Amino acid sequence: MSQKKENILLLVSVAIAGCILVIAGWQLAQFFRERQTDPGNKARPGLKTQTDPNNIDELWQERISFGEKFLVEKEEGDLDTKKKIAVDVDAFRKAKQKGALAMAEDNYQEAKEQFGDAIDKYRNAPETLIYLNNARIGKSKSYTLAVAVPTASDPDLALEVLRGVAQAQDEINNDEEEGINGVPLKVAIANDDNDPKMAKKIALALVAKPKVLGVVGHMGSDATLAAAEVYRPKEMVAISAVSTSVDLSEKNWVFRTVPSDTLMARALSEAMANRLQKQKAAIFFNSDSSFSKSLKSEFAAEGLIQGIKVVAEFDFSANFSAHDKVKEAIDKEAQVLMLAPTRASRSKAFDVLTTNRLRLDLLGGDTLYSYEKTLDVGADTVGMLVAVPWHIESDSSDFPDRSRTLWGADVSWRTAMAYDATQAFIAALKQNPNRTGIRDALLSEDFSATGATGTILFMDNGDRRNAPVQLVEVCPADPSNPSRSGTGHYFAPITSNAACADANANPQSR
Repeated sequence: MSQKKENILLLVSVAIAGCILVIAGWQLAQFFRERQTDPGNKARPGLKTQTDPNNIDELWQERISFGEKFLVEKEEGDLDTKKKIAVDVDAFRKAKQKGALAMAEDNYQEAKEQFGDAIDKYRNAPETLIYLNNARIGKSKSYTLAVAVPTASDPDLALEVLRGVAQAQDEINNDEEEGINGVPLKVAIANDDNDPKMAKKIALALVAKPKVLGVVGHMGSDATLAAAEVYRPKEMVAISAVSTSVDLSEKNWVFRTVPSDTLMARALSEAMANRLQKQKAAIFFNSDSSFSKSLKSEFAAEGLIQGIKVVAEFDFSANFSAHDKVKEAIDKEAQVLMLAPTRASRSKAFDVLTTNRLRLDLLGGDTLYSYEKTLDVGADTVGMLVAVPWHIESDSSDFPDRSRTLWGADVSWRTAMAYDATQAFIAALKQNPNRTGIRDALLSEDFSATGATGTILFMDNGDRRNAPVQLVEVCPADPSNPSRSGTGHYFAPITSNAACADANANPQSR
């Protein structure tokens, strides 16, 4: 009898254990299914996962998307909130998420409807527009480009570039030819955090997929230089819309639509000598940044031609006191402060501006072109001259109107340069739609493309042959016509000797 009870207890225990294992297995399966299909879970910036950063498949799963997951957590952004653009945020996000879920299940018709609904709710959403155009393509034949941007670490910067790529894709896929010689353009978005190590890993992941024919990217010069180490031996073209360091020239498979620091520095030094009529400068820079060191060195070299003497150099990367450095610059009889910060060190540059309090004239690199950051500093920025590749109010083409119609807002120089990079790829793909064919086309004597900034041509070293540079000045807004930035200040393109007066006479330019 005792033996029989023991057998019964054993059977009951086995049954219970079996039930527990079945339930645990079902819950585990559900967990993995949700991770595969929930774009919010897979792609939310900052989410910690167990992804192996050296595993190409996992990099594609976590950091690269055609629309099956979203990489920008808050695409509606803060700037539009400041401008009081009416946005049904919840409806937009729900439609975008439903679109991503449908894409993950290869339900392209549903994805197209949901992404389209999201765009109807909020049109200034370039990530969503790219995914909408990808959904329209589905599994049809297409040519694929990737765009590498820091969607998590610097989403505002990423969105500026994505607007240019998205607009070019939207226009080519919806023109009369319906694509590149009838073949639509598909775009993958890759998050590289603007980090050199991650940029190199993303580059390895992209070159490993034969369907990817080229890359718009990367962002910072250091990230692009790191990725170039992959693209060159693997023979795939990258065209950067943002990287300006002179170290990028002669990288063979890396091109850029943005002017190099040589041209930016030349414009700044000429403005110092001719517009400001000053000869002594102090330079603030980052010694740990290829871009910042490049702009510093090129400014010093171009300044020599203009009779400018650099009396002091101050490193943002070292132990830095804005008060002490500005005082030292004044003691050394500097007349102008030239600021070349990285985006990460802009706060130190802003400390210099507020410490200086307009005692010395100001020059700045393109990282200081920011309505949300620089202009918030206020009156201490007035009169500062900044060199950028493009300004929307200095463009007489129809691109500003087309971009405003598409996005419902003004776009930046980064958007224009990214649009030009994508247009260069489109023109090359029309000639020879493969990786080596793209490079051959870009370097051919008869190559040209038309972009936001006019004709796009490249030199043998990958630099743009006719790269544009535009100086802008920080101006105070007329109290009767507040600036669109909401800060009371704005950037006015210098087209005459009286940029601020001219801009205030034309309120539309602000």
